[in-house]
Amino acid sequence: MCYTSPSIRWTPPASQLLSAARACGARAIESERAVTRGWLSITMPSSMPAFNALIVALMAYFVVFNLTVERAYCNAPLLRSSTMLLIAETVAFCEKANPLFLLRPEWLRLATCFSAYGMCPFYLLIGATAVLDAWVRTRGLILLFLGGKIYAIAFYHAMEFTSASPPLNLAMYWGAEGPYLVSIGLLLWKLCLRWPASKTKTS
Repeated sequence: MCYTSPSIRWTPPASQLLSAARACGARAIESERAVTRGWLSITMPSSMPAFNALIVALMAYFVVFNLTVERAYCNAPLLRSSTMLLIAETVAFCEKANPLFLLRPEWLRLATCFSAYGMCPFYLLIGATAVLDAWVRTRGLILLFLGGKIYAIAFYHAMEFTSASPPLNLAMYWGAEGPYLVSIGLLLWKLCLRWPASKTKTS
């Protein structure tokens, strides 16, 4: 004959259940906050390095000209009477430093159209890369873009200086064109010359 003892179940007081639920909820909230802080630390650095800030400023400069002067030049000759941003200033500048730009030969119009519409997305990409400090992810794509940019800018300056209307004021001319060369040099330094050291530190 078998005897079974009645099972004894213990039910904690309601106050203990409430305390346990609060503690569990607090741990869940803290865990979620930790994950959020970790994600933000990866995608949005708390302080942008000076180099990245300079790259962002240069890309913003290029994009502004893409969206204003270059797109207007692509569609029609620039007029001093235009009320569009930077157009009148560009005409005044070209009269003193870059007369070929105002002559608007077809090759230069097409090159400007390509720059306005084709290069703008890459400037935005590089700017976003600098903001997020995501050079590892976009290095290959940026290097491909720089190869095309170097070819285009070398062709442009060669045509400028060998044309019948070369630049008149070299200081003004290179003052406007210099930032493009500076950005290329900085990006090549970052992605090529400094790259092995960066990979060693990361690994």
